[in-house]
Amino acid sequence: MSRYFLLSKIHVYSKNKQPSIEIKYPSIIVSNHVSPLDVTVLAYLSRFVETTTEYTVPAREDILKPNFLVKEFKPKGGLKFLLKFLDFANIVPFLLNFVSAIPVKRPFRDDARQLLKTGELRRHIDQNWEVITKGILSGKNLFMFPEGTYTDDGYVNSLRRGINLVREKIKGLYLNHVCLSYDYLSFSKPDVHATLGNLEPLATNLNDEELSKYIRDSIAKDMVLHHGNLLSLICFSNEFKTGISQKIFFDKLKSYLEVLKSKSFLLSKRFFEKNSFQIFQELVNKFIKQKYLSLENLQLSISKNILVKPNERAEKFLKANPILYHKNQLRFHEKQLLEIWDSL
Repeated sequence: MSRYFLLSKIHVYSKNKQPSIEIKYPSIIVSNHVSPLDVTVLAYLSRFVETTTEYTVPAREDILKPNFLVKEFKPKGGLKFLLKFLDFANIVPFLLNFVSAIPVKRPFRDDARQLLKTGELRRHIDQNWEVITKGILSGKNLFMFPEGTYTDDGYVNSLRRGINLVREKIKGLYLNHVCLSYDYLSFSKPDVHATLGNLEPLATNLNDEELSKYIRDSIAKDMVLHHGNLLSLICFSNEFKTGISQKIFFDKLKSYLEVLKSKSFLLSKRFFEKNSFQIFQELVNKFIKQKYLSLENLQLSISKNILVKPNERAEKFLKANPILYHKNQLRFHEKQLLEIWDSL
């Protein structure tokens, strides 16, 4: 059994000839925050880093406390047993130590209202960034999740001001990123697709809002198109609202994939495997069984379930409407992808 036994496979993508992520000192490396499994994935990706410089990684203090996973996720059944084992084995603290994490307080998650009343909120925030800045000034690069929490609906959240605060304190920073995308639909365990970005100077000509948007878009445009998110997006095309012949759909899907392969999108490595199209066929059957799609008189169409937009935290959104969650992963490319589909 793989030591990444909670995952089906980790696929790594790079715009370089070899999978690698270049980092110069002083750099900020950012990633979207998708899952509690992100730390495991990032520990795996550390083998592709082209630098000997250590990192400073801000991590919430309570992660290092006993029984964190069980308290945080309140699991039931077999998952509770698994998370108890991971807590007992100190897996999360081990992985955080592996990436040189430093514990910081999390006033926005825990007791912001009380801290605001007492006037202590700003001091707590300043203390956190003083710790992080000292880490960089001591010769370490910074890795951070600029969203501050897990993505709510599959897309990249708005970014907090952390990078802007570091930019104010340290000049000559570089920026690189990792984009993580999980396919929870295609296999019994999630497939992870990780894109390694390119190094660039951190922009100094952008204001805080512009820089946040630039970083958010840089991550989002590197989202890999995989079976789960691509089929989910297609389900929201006009044809599925009115109904499309099952045969015509699968014929069109084959043509669509060939067109996408000629474009500049980042495509799942699984699209180039022999059983690639079979995965799509199995997913369509799964969507029908779960009543996100209906099949009547050999016509495929969407059901009302697929249009329900949950107003919940990330893990509940994913559970309540996994099709919409996966479709949202491609929000940056959505218009272009649907235009290509409609043109066929």
